[in-house]
Amino acid sequence: MHNFGNAKNWYTSAQNNGFSVGSTPKAKSIAVWTDSSYGHVGYVVSVNGSKITVNEGGMLDTNGNAYNGTGILNGSVCNSAVGSTKSSYSSKILVGYIYLTENNSVGNAVTLKAAEDKNTISSNNAVIWGRVDKPSDYAVTKIGIKVRKKGSTYDKGWEKYEAPSKSYVGNTYMYPYYDLKSELSANLIHATKYYYRFYAIVNGKEYWSDEYNFTTTGSHSYDNACDTTCNVCGNTRKVESHKYTNDCDTTCNVCGAAREITHKYTNACDTTCNVCGATRKVGSHKYTSDCDTTCSICGAVRKIAHKYTNSCDTDCNICGAKRVITHSFKTVTAKATLTKNGSIVKKCSVCGTTASTTIIYSPKTFKLSTTSYTYSGSAKKPSVTVKDASGETLKNGTDYTVSYKNNKNVGTATATVTFKGNYSGSKKLNFTIKPKTTSLSKLTAGSKQLKVTWKKNSSVSGYQIQYSTSKKFLGAKTVTVKSYKTTSSTLKSLKAKKTYYVRIRTYKTVNGKKVYSDWSKALSKKTK
Repeated sequence: MHNFGNAKNWYTSAQNNGFSVGSTPKAKSIAVWTDSSYGHVGYVVSVNGSKITVNEGGMLDTNGNAYNGTGILNGSVCNSAVGSTKSSYSSKILVGYIYLTENNSVGNAVTLKAAEDKNTISSNNAVIWGRVDKPSDYAVTKIGIKVRKKGSTYDKGWEKYEAPSKSYVGNTYMYPYYDLKSELSANLIHATKYYYRFYAIVNGKEYWSDEYNFTTTGSHSYDNACDTTCNVCGNTRKVESHKYTNDCDTTCNVCGAAREITHKYTNACDTTCNVCGATRKVGSHKYTSDCDTTCSICGAVRKIAHKYTNSCDTDCNICGAKRVITHSFKTVTAKATLTKNGSIVKKCSVCGTTASTTIIYSPKTFKLSTTSYTYSGSAKKPSVTVKDASGETLKNGTDYTVSYKNNKNVGTATATVTFKGNYSGSKKLNFTIKPKTTSLSKLTAGSKQLKVTWKKNSSVSGYQIQYSTSKKFLGAKTVTVKSYKTTSSTLKSLKAKKTYYVRIRTYKTVNGKKVYSDWSKALSKKTK
C-alpha cells in the first residue's frame, strides 16, 4: 500500500486498487480515519460490539515520546461506527474499513471468477463452474462455493469447501466445478433464480469471486390467474385480489370464485339497489298524521304544508304541531348627538317583536393629547380622545374623524371632531402654538440697576422681562420690549446690594392679541 498516499486517502485508494471496503467492522481489516491534514489508520485485531481493538503506529505518549520507543501502540480500543471520532484524536473521523481478506484481485496476482459458459442448468439441478487464475508458483490449498436462493442469504443456502488432495502448483489456472444436487444436497426449484460466489486459499491468503447468478429451466404452472400455488413444485406466489364487475357481482371474472354479497339500499323503504339496480318489494311509507313528515319505517322525509296564520305563527292550524320560526328582524339606528343618546333597535317587521335594544351614548368628554406647542414651522396635530356618557372610549376613524385648522403658525389652532357611523354632529377644540423663546446672555450689575442682555429672535414681535428678589418670582415686575431688534434693557430703581432673579420670554401679536412663549431659564445678579 506504498502508493496509497496519506492515511486519509487509503479508503479511496484501496477501493480503486481492487480491495473490498465497507462500513462493517471486521477483524483483520484496516480502519481508516480522516481529518484536515494526514488522517490515521490502524489494524483491527478484534471487534467487540460497538468497539474495535486496533494496533496503530505513529503514536506519542503523554510526554511527546514515541510509544515503546518505536511509536507502535497495541491494543487501543476505539468506537467502531462510521462517523465516530477517535478517542485519542477528537478531530479524526472514522470513514470505513479496508477488508484484507475479501479482495478479489490483490495486485492482479490472483483472480476468482465464474466460467459461466461451462455451466449446465436444468429444472432441478445445476453444475456450476469457476476459474482461478494465479502465478504458477502459487499453491491452492482450499477451494469452495456458496449458493443462495433469491431473497435469501448464504447462511440459509448451501456451501461446499474442500481441500484438494494436493496443493495445486505449477499451472496458472484451474477450473473448480460443483454438482449442486449431488455435492451440496441442494433441492433446486424450476424457474427460480439462484446466486453464487467462489472461494479459494491461495498461498495462504483468502480470495472471493464476485457474485453471479443462474435461473433453473422450466416454468411454474397455475390453474388460473388467481391461483397462488404452483401445480408442479408447490411454489407460492402473491396475486392480486379477485376481479368483480361491481360490489354486487357474485362471481370472480378471472377464476369464477363465488362470494356472498349484500345489496345496498338507501333505507328500509328503498326498492332499488344503489350499486347494481336490483329491485325488491317493500311496503308503503307510514306516517303518524297528515302533517307528519317522517316515515315511521324508514325515516324517509316528505314535504308537507302546515297551515299558519302568518310567517311568525308557531302552531299549525291543522295539527297543532309547533315549529321554530325565524323572525324577519330589521335594525333601525337612531344616531347619538352631543346632547342626546341614540339607539339600535332590532325589531321583527312582521309581528313587531323586539329582539334587542342597544343604547348609543352621546359623546361627553373630549381631550387633546397636547394643548400647547412651541412654533417649529411644521403643522401640529394633537390626538383627540373622546369618551361617551358611559365612559367608553370612541374609536377614531370608526366613530369620528379629526381635522385641523391654523395649526402651523403662532396663535390659536383648532381641532374639529366630526362624528360618523352611529354618531352625528361636530366639536371644536382649541390649542395654542406659542412663539419660540429666547435666552438671557448675561446680567451686568450697576448701582441700583441691572443691564439685561439676550439673544435676538427675529420671528417674534417683542420681549417681556420679569424680575424679582424671589427665586419663585413672587411679587415680580415686568418690562415689555416692543421691538424684536432690541437685545438689551436696563432695569432701574432697584435696591442696592440686593440679589435679583431675571427671566425673559418672547411674544407675537396675532389678530391684535399677544401670544407669549415659555419663560427662559432665570439668571441672578446682585446690584451694587
